[in-house]
Amino acid sequence: MSAVIRACTSSSQIKNTGTGSNLFPAATAMLIICDKKFKFTLADLNNPDILSAFTEWVHADAPDKVYPLFGNQIPISGIVNTKGTDNTVTLDNGEIIFVSYTQYAKLFSTTDGGLCFAKVLKSFNNADLRVMEVDIKGNLVCKDNHDGTYGGLKASLFAPAIDMSDLKNPAKSYFQIGYMPDYFVDNAVMLNDAAPLLDLMGLLDLTFTDVGPHTITKLIVGLVDECCMDDVTGEYGADLVALTPGIVVTNATTGVDVPVTAAVVGSNIELTGTFTAATSYTVEAPIPSSLATGDIYGVEISPVTVAVP
Repeated sequence: MSAVIRACTSSSQIKNTGTGSNLFPAATAMLIICDKKFKFTLADLNNPDILSAFTEWVHADAPDKVYPLFGNQIPISGIVNTKGTDNTVTLDNGEIIFVSYTQYAKLFSTTDGGLCFAKVLKSFNNADLRVMEVDIKGNLVCKDNHDGTYGGLKASLFAPAIDMSDLKNPAKSYFQIGYMPDYFVDNAVMLNDAAPLLDLMGLLDLTFTDVGPHTITKLIVGLVDECCMDDVTGEYGADLVALTPGIVVTNATTGVDVPVTAAVVGSNIELTGTFTAATSYTVEAPIPSSLATGDIYGVEISPVTVAVP
């Protein structure tokens, strides 16, 4: 696999007019949302390769966590770019003076992903996060921090209302990002050979559910897909209970962990321990990075609080 390299450089200073590059980003194929503190180097991307690096960051905690949108998993089916009107002043002699730019908007649409993906997109409304793009030619468009590190570009994030289907048209989900043009030109950089990122997938949100009945020796919980509520105990349960450390049970009032002496997976997950009557307990899974060490990739599991009668 080719090493990731820089395609060109830029700065905010006035430049000479020669150029060694004729590259613009191509049409966007994927967005990668990240924390404003997220940083990486070219060495990070090549150790051992760019897809492995970003897969690790998908499973990481903030500020090292990234959220891929679209790509080969949920392809972009439409792009509308809207250039803002530049603010200028026309003097009495007809001279035009530039004042400032206005935001440039990029609106993406997809017919894939359904309501679950629409909920994901809506969760990013006005989030104080940053954006990287992967274009259809496999370039990673990100921010040059001008210190040997790279990160996400400052952008506005917004999920416009969906289009519902009719007899001629399918339903669509939308997501819009907005850049200030001068900021983008001054800070954006293209990194080559990032096409493998188009196969990157975001985490699936799972959640424990309160099944019961609970006793002073046993708690019974389920595991479902958070959006569709499909039971996924059979898919993830055995690997989950085999993890060390694994599922943690905590007294919801005192915050004290209660040892789980046995965990059995059947139609649900049965957790054996010494519990107290008339007490609530929180059942929590390891964080995604810990799940990944046990070959449980691509999921994050939300906790549930249950009550022993």
